[in-house]
Amino acid sequence: MRSEDKLAVIMEPFDAYGGKMWVRVKLLQNDNCFIPSFEDLFRIITAICECEDLKYPGGRGRFMVRDFLKACCEERADWETIRRRYAIPSRG
Repeated sequence: MRSEDKLAVIMEPFDAYGGKMWVRVKLLQNDNCFIPSFEDLFRIITAICECEDLKYPGGRGRFMVRDFLKACCEERADWETIRRRYAIPSRG
């Protein structure tokens, strides 16, 4: 299932926090929403690192995750560029 079919990632201002922008994730199959915290991101990323280390022995997996995140955050590469660079299969 494609990511776009599973969830919507919405940036929106929250009045309760002075109108500052926050991210809200909406699960499209049941319309539940949540605001991901840095702790949520930490838990997800560390679990992904552990799984990738199992796939790529010698701790190589977590470094691949690091490089992926760096490309997302620092280079601001688009999804197709990142998908091709890291040979991520298209699930669409």
